[in-house]
Amino acid sequence: QEIMVGYSDSSKDGGIFASNYNLHTAIGQLVALGQELGIEFILFHGRGGGVSRGGGSLEDALLNAPLFSAQSTLKLTEQGEMISTRYLNNTSALNNLSSIMGALLKKSLYDEKGVSKNPINPSTQALMQHLSAISYQTYRQLYTMQGFLEYFKQATPIAFIQELNLGSRPAKRRESTQLEDLRAIPWVFAWTQNRSILPAWYGVGSALKSVDLKDLQACYNEGGFFKVVVDNIAQVLLKVDLDIAKQYHAFASNVPNAKNIWTHIESEFHTSLERILQIRQENALLEKEDLVREGILFRTPYTNALNCLQIELIKVFKHNPKDQIKLAIQSTLIGIAQGLRNTG
Repeated sequence: QEIMVGYSDSSKDGGIFASNYNLHTAIGQLVALGQELGIEFILFHGRGGGVSRGGGSLEDALLNAPLFSAQSTLKLTEQGEMISTRYLNNTSALNNLSSIMGALLKKSLYDEKGVSKNPINPSTQALMQHLSAISYQTYRQLYTMQGFLEYFKQATPIAFIQELNLGSRPAKRRESTQLEDLRAIPWVFAWTQNRSILPAWYGVGSALKSVDLKDLQACYNEGGFFKVVVDNIAQVLLKVDLDIAKQYHAFASNVPNAKNIWTHIESEFHTSLERILQIRQENALLEKEDLVREGILFRTPYTNALNCLQIELIKVFKHNPKDQIKLAIQSTLIGIAQGLRNTG
């Protein structure tokens, strides 16, 4: 029996940590159910490129997945610009496929021997449940805040994204004024474009702040699920630029409650950043991963320039809505996505 594991909408509706934890738990429960019923489940992972849509290191995610969850089979989606990033030429395609095959072989061997690489013990389980609950509450507080939908429409280039010829489905499930009916891909794409990349970290800071730092560091050093999630969030935080995001925020200045919404976003970001650095015991994000850090920082000035251009073009379009200007804005959308990567 094939079962789809959907990362995108769960993260959009409940936040990054609650989504990751509850899906991890659900996979373990499915494995137990399959064993009880004598049915073999093949899990189809609907992963996107963005961390908030199941992205990040596939090898780390697979090796730290629940015991018996692979059964020598891995099925997943590859979409967005990640296809060209990973498979555009023979060398990158071979490296990517080799990495996936290596991870699957390791995972299959662990499962065959009944050995979990980093099992979650009862005390860690309780900690993860607590973090999940707090992060969910914090995320939903923002998600359901007065004026948040209108703020999202104004403070991100979602209007231009919805007209892009991307994907096989419309941006909304149906015409409505509810956030729940907006598909996860444009949701993540829009927040990525304004450089807040909010879905990949919001709620995490408040959750981590509610737990003793030494407990979090001990849990991180054990490896496993928690370390994978923290490392993925650390990588995203390096791509966030609140100075640029604030310029997009200016587009929503007339939205009721906009100032309060921005205050929450800004505060939660600094809390998340502080706590992630403390847990990873770093003075700067990814300082222990030079290649990854340098790769992101190398592209950052070019991405920043595209963001500045996009902002100015949107200003012009508001006063002179010509198709030529809209086309230029859409070109910057693609360029920023390519520069940041992990957005599709």
